[in-house]
Order: sequence, then C-alpha cells, then structure tokens
Amino acid sequence: MAPAASGAASGPDPLVGRHIASRFRVIERLGGGGIAAVYRAHDASSGRLCALKVLHPHLAVDAGQRERFWQEARTGMTIVHENVVRTDEVGEAEGLVFMVLELLTGENLTRRLGRGVLPPRRALRVLTGLARGLAAIHARGVAHRDVKADNVVLEAPAGRAERVVLVDLGLARGIGGPGLTPSGLVFGTPEYIAPEQATGAPIAAASDLYSAGVVFYEMLVGVLPFAGHGDEVMNRHVH
Repeated sequence: MAPAASGAASGPDPLVGRHIASRFRVIERLGGGGIAAVYRAHDASSGRLCALKVLHPHLAVDAGQRERFWQEARTGMTIVHENVVRTDEVGEAEGLVFMVLELLTGENLTRRLGRGVLPPRRALRVLTGLARGLAAIHARGVAHRDVKADNVVLEAPAGRAERVVLVDLGLARGIGGPGLTPSGLVFGTPEYIAPEQATGAPIAAASDLYSAGVVFYEMLVGVLPFAGHGDEVMNRHVH
C-alpha cells in the first residue's frame, strides 16, 4: 500500500506508536477511508517496514464487514504478481482486524495527474502495467470492480524502471457472480464504472477493462470522460 493514500486523519491517531499483536509497531498513518485505515509499521519478526490495513474498530464488530475484509485479504494472498500489491497475511489481535501488505513507496496516479497529463508513451506503459495486473487478477477468476486512478500506484525505485501497482481489492468478487448486492446496491466508483456494472449485470472481467480505458483517457486528457455525481454520471456511462 502506498503513502499516497487519501483520507488522512484530522487529529492524533490512537494507533500511532502502538504495538499490534506484540509484533507490529505503528509508525504513522498513511491514509484510509470509510472502511479501514492504512499505516506504515515496523514488523519485528522480519525487521522490515510494511503497510497495515486496519478495519475501523466500530466496523470490526459487524460480521458482514469482517467477512468482507477477510475476503479481501484471502483474495489478495492468492495473487502474486508484480503489478498487484502483495498481501502477506491477515490477523486479529486486541480487538483489531488487520492485513499486512507490502509497503509501496511511490504515489498514486491521481496525485501524479494533479501535476498534469502523462506523455502518451508513459501513459501507454502505465496502461500496460495496469492491464497485466488485471490479467493476473482475472486469471484467479476474480474481477477488481474498482479500477480507478486512486488505485493505481506508480513506484520508481532508484535505478529501476517504473513499476505500476494495482491496489485495493476491497470490492473484488468472483467473475460471473451477481452484480447487485441483496439490497440492490451497485458497487464501484461512478466516474469509472462500466455500463454493465452500473446496471447490476453479472460481474465480468470486461468491466475492469472498461474502467482501465477510463483511466487511460484521464492520463492523456487530464479530465474524466463524464462529469457529474452518483446516478447522474453512471447514467452517462450507460447511455
């Protein structure tokens, strides 16, 4: 997981400085969202830095949220590919549910695009890395369902070529499964969502490729193809 994640806390985080499972020392909060927060941590067992994704404590008591979080971790641990963030393990301790991820040192694509569009050749290289990561996920019979610039991290280790890493498998589900939740909700990010995904059709790998195309458009043009919010922008993708 990358330090470029969004959603930084507005005040002191009670987990910073704490030890989790007597093994992980939490160094700083990197970001997060409505489901979980991501931290830079030191793993005493390996002596290395890692990223800890921790389910928000008030959600850890919800059986459904816990199962979705565990499912994300289990899915991640089955996918080993240079263009997909590595998930090492999942655990629970002191009332916290967490997964251990590789610590990425680059920035996400949204932040990079904040400084301007990418040259076409670089945009094509990023798209190629993204496509390879998606191919690895699809080969496991899973669709990502939330491909967007926020979930693409660009790493440029010293002396090495840029590495494109797809992150956040929180919405990943089996290909061919139902596109709607039991309550009739559609999951995904409206600005990037494929038409069939927006209408709740069965989950398909092609939906991820549509979203990757939106990312490619954004890299080249600097804006998203359709403006709006929620149902409005999804309707534009559909029609």
